[in-house]
Amino acid sequence: MSIDLNKKNTDILILCGGLGTRLRSLFPDAPKALANINGMPFLDTLISVIYKQGFKKIILCVGHMKHKIIDHYSGESNLNIRYAIEKNLLGTGGAIKNALPLIEKPFFIAMNGDSYCDINLEDLIIFHLKTKADVSIVISTADPSRKDTGLINVDKFDKIVTFKEKSNYKSGLYLNAGIYVMNKNIIEKYEANKFSLEIDFLPSMIKTNKIYGFKTTNPVFDIGTPKRYQKFINLDIKNT
Repeated sequence: MSIDLNKKNTDILILCGGLGTRLRSLFPDAPKALANINGMPFLDTLISVIYKQGFKKIILCVGHMKHKIIDHYSGESNLNIRYAIEKNLLGTGGAIKNALPLIEKPFFIAMNGDSYCDINLEDLIIFHLKTKADVSIVISTADPSRKDTGLINVDKFDKIVTFKEKSNYKSGLYLNAGIYVMNKNIIEKYEANKFSLEIDFLPSMIKTNKIYGFKTTNPVFDIGTPKRYQKFINLDIKNT
């Protein structure tokens, strides 16, 4: 199978418009994506990893404290960053739909702006194109201690058969790593403009669309709570 993949022209959406209420006690005056990780904002480190893999087009989906993120990158002429601005909170799915006018290719990568999983993004896209998926989700071996993230089950072909957000762990399930490849048209045709990707969109899509899981054994890290932020500080993701 011949795959025409131009990484430089593939848009990567980073969702960084949420309120970040659970981390606000540590960073009351900054959006969660700019949380300081050993002297560098988390978002800087995430973008650095993306650039090292050869992807150059970044779209930041911004809302809460958007001016601080925009101001932070205003002098960075060497970065190809555009902004999809939410006037009102749209949810994770609504934020992605709001960004669609900026996307030219028929597919794109979307990821959370407060989490990290060490994967090869090119391999993820190749998987997406080979399976002819509508959406591909990076899934990791589930962590039994987590009760605040999506849990996923797949069939023998890696097609996702169940997706439950914030469910109790059960053996054999996978953790949603918060990294996706999506076909533009599947988001375009979804009727709502304000919706959650994890609660509304994905659970409703798995029965009628091709939603596949890209498996990894690498852990998922995030800075969503003060406790997990403290654990993350010692992780050097720039060199993973």
